Amino acid sequence: MDAVRDALDGDAPALDGLRIVEAGPDALDALPAILERLGSAGSGVLVTQDRRPFTRDGASLKPLVAERLRAAGHTVEVLELGDGHGHMESDFAEVDQVRRHLGEGRAVVALGSGKLCDVTKHACHLHTEEHGEHLPLVVVQTANSVIAFGSGMATITKDGVKRTWPSRLPDALVLDGRVLRDAPADSTLGGIGDLAVIAVSFGDWRLGAELGLSSYTPASFDVLADVRDQFFTTGGRRSPTEAWRAPRPWPSWPPSAASP
Repeated sequence: MDAVRDALDGDAPALDGLRIVEAGPDALDALPAILERLGSAGSGVLVTQDRRPFTRDGASLKPLVAERLRAAGHTVEVLELGDGHGHMESDFAEVDQVRRHLGEGRAVVALGSGKLCDVTKHACHLHTEEHGEHLPLVVVQTANSVIAFGSGMATITKDGVKRTWPSRLPDALVLDGRVLRDAPADSTLGGIGDLAVIAVSFGDWRLGAELGLSSYTPASFDVLADVRDQFFTTGGRRSPTEAWRAPRPWPSWPPSAASP
């Protein structure tokens, strides 16, 4: 996480709007201070959540978050989405449901699954497009996988088809070790698979940036250095991280006519 913190301290726009990453065994304790830092004062807090149960040290997570915010002096509205089994459609009807509860200067905390976070992010994104107002948005990560927590895209269903839409990042991401330790086991196992794929994907992403097809943030590579080196057996050779950082010539693009 030091790589991400260094990037945030040095140049927040490099991470496309993500300003704060709070990580640690008791990161949830910092939530009221994060909201204050983001400028949330006097307009209340909207907590969006699905109905899937999550725990922290064996206690129900969602009532705990609302209680802590109220204890810190925030007026809290809890908006529950989806059915009683925790299922969400992740469609524009749910996005509009969140939008109806957004207000001027009102901070938003997304607390639930990846679908819940995508719906909340996109509601805030559309609010900004319509009103020109950027609402403070905090995501509390509840699983050890799922890209939605820290992605600037949102997967929203339209006309029965699941599509990925340009959206927004949260302003702050909270990774509480006690919450993630109690996260659903299936999500944690899925996260191991995600890491295996991500560990070898940076070549594609960096090449795309070199060819002008996308942007590339070095912090996203550095933050996975320990994981990446555990995935590969290098013997006496350089680790993948050391090899990646070694200077190398890049081919010109487009290639010249003399190029093979």
